[in-house]
Amino acid sequence: MFALFESINDLPSHVFFVHVPIVAIPVMSLLAVIMGVLRHPPAWLRHIVLGGTILTVVATWFAIQSGQAFDEIIGDRVNTDRHESLGNTTMWFALGLAIAVIGLSYVTAKAAASFAASEEIATPMKQARIVLSAATILLAGLSTVWVVRTGEEGAKLVWNGVIPAEADPAEVDE
Repeated sequence: MFALFESINDLPSHVFFVHVPIVAIPVMSLLAVIMGVLRHPPAWLRHIVLGGTILTVVATWFAIQSGQAFDEIIGDRVNTDRHESLGNTTMWFALGLAIAVIGLSYVTAKAAASFAASEEIATPMKQARIVLSAATILLAGLSTVWVVRTGEEGAKLVWNGVIPAEADPAEVDE
């Protein structure tokens, strides 16, 4: 495991990495829904949502990796199985959202380019856009719900005193 995933300045890295998906998933989900419902979303919105959802998947992966390293630090003292399971599911929903956004961005850009060309070309694009919009909206909702559930479960572990304060990240190196 990379040291980056274990600790930063003697604090578990997980506490730093989890905040990016916690903020980014709902924000990107909201923007993805806006992109999905707009008939002709502007190119700047497509680019922001496309890049943002891809970066969110990477950030979620970092949160999972640092969480696994943190789990090694606390060992058997705390059962984090539910939190871990929710986090893994969040990752799959975030990845699905990114894939749907990639498809929606492609189809939306193609449809915009072919809009003036002919109705025959635009009709399959409209149908694909409807399906991808629905998938994007569904996955945006699921991603947001799961990141909230994951964060709530993690917060309960910390704030209810389940994770001992003496869990030292330096113990992993010993």
